[in-house]
Amino acid sequence: MNSNINNILIGCLLGDAHIEICSDDKAFITFEQTIKHKDYIIFIYQNLKDNGINLYDIKYYTRKDYRYNSINNSIYFKTYNLELLKPLANMFFTENNYKIIPLDIECHLNPISLAY
Repeated sequence: MNSNINNILIGCLLGDAHIEICSDDKAFITFEQTIKHKDYIIFIYQNLKDNGINLYDIKYYTRKDYRYNSINNSIYFKTYNLELLKPLANMFFTENNYKIIPLDIECHLNPISLAY
């Protein structure tokens, strides 16, 4: 994986993206935002797609938030189950599958990853 994509993914995983292990050798990442951040999600989607990351199509959905009695409109997409994402999953999960912030996270941060 090129360093630009790695930076994007690390930054997103420290933010709102969600990584999941789906087998011994593969993982996937889900990206989701409110519709207000549509341009940002499309920007990430296009960057990943342009760099050869296999992605499902962008989807939209609406759901009721019962806590605030409001309707939320969201946009999301996810990657395919990919071997190249497994090292990131290993970085962000313990052996017991608890999500963590890696102890050496500062080694993976730079202005690009922090911007995401």
